[in-house]
Amino acid sequence: MHRSVFFTLLFLLSSLFIVGCFFISSPQLEQQAPSDGYGYFTLLFADNVLRAILPDVPQLNQFAVFELKFAAAPSSGDDKTERFRFANSGEESLPAVMLTAGNYNITLNAYLDGTVDAPDNLAARGTLKNILINPGDSISQTITLRALIKEGSGVFNWAVNITASDVTTAIMEIMQDGEHTPESGISVNLLTVDNGGLSLDSGLYNIRFTLEKDGATKERAVWNEILYVYASLTSNFSIVFCDDYFYRTHYNVTFNYNDGITALQSVMHGDTVNKPTPDPSRANYIFGGWYNDSSFTNAYNFDDVLIGDITLFARWVSTVTFNINGGTGTTPV
Repeated sequence: MHRSVFFTLLFLLSSLFIVGCFFISSPQLEQQAPSDGYGYFTLLFADNVLRAILPDVPQLNQFAVFELKFAAAPSSGDDKTERFRFANSGEESLPAVMLTAGNYNITLNAYLDGTVDAPDNLAARGTLKNILINPGDSISQTITLRALIKEGSGVFNWAVNITASDVTTAIMEIMQDGEHTPESGISVNLLTVDNGGLSLDSGLYNIRFTLEKDGATKERAVWNEILYVYASLTSNFSIVFCDDYFYRTHYNVTFNYNDGITALQSVMHGDTVNKPTPDPSRANYIFGGWYNDSSFTNAYNFDDVLIGDITLFARWVSTVTFNINGGTGTTPV
């Protein structure tokens, strides 16, 4: 008697608030049954995309190629890579992948361009680890597809409108912090280039706008924004600088990521801080929220109005694996 293995996979694109459901389900009844010791891995797509103030996010059907990589544990199963095209809206089932029973780490790559033989512009990735496939099992799992912020490059487009009177200098500086800091930032004269675009390495950037009025009394307005650039995606930004930016009090919020990176955000007096979205991520850590203090005793309330400069600290919770009577688990450290 033939026995087959099937998955149900909920596939979430979360880092950019792209959310899509990818269900791995049983093959159609007319599909040939697998041989003993094998199973099928099938993707079913359903579009459901949300958007955030970050790069423009592709619909699921705008990805040209999906690549599934199955890495088997030693002496357990067989490595396998399958690529599929997906170009239709609504629900669409991809061909099933037949796998030898075993223990697998699964990687799902999403490409915006190219062909099945030569995919191009990798834009998102998701992983599952230690997935045990037994003949005849029916397994449900969840995978998260994340945009890539530490590899590749993306595009930053800006559109700046200066309506404040008598502005004689307007400079935009693009800078990175931490270990990726370039020797000198990029500087743009907004009086001559108020609309434009640049290709930038993926990462977290500080954008600083400095506007000056050279009248009888020299006046200056400095405004900071946080920019996320993701691989193969485009971040669009627009702002109108009116006289309020010169005459209304505003403050700097410093986000200390506690991993060598800091970022600045400007907020008008009496307004609330914009929480960085998405939450930061770090290998082998869980993000524990933003705090008022470096000892992490007071979590910051993003509904509070701002009345002065502040520094917020990212809390990270490390997890370690332990074994108790043959079981496994994690514990914060």
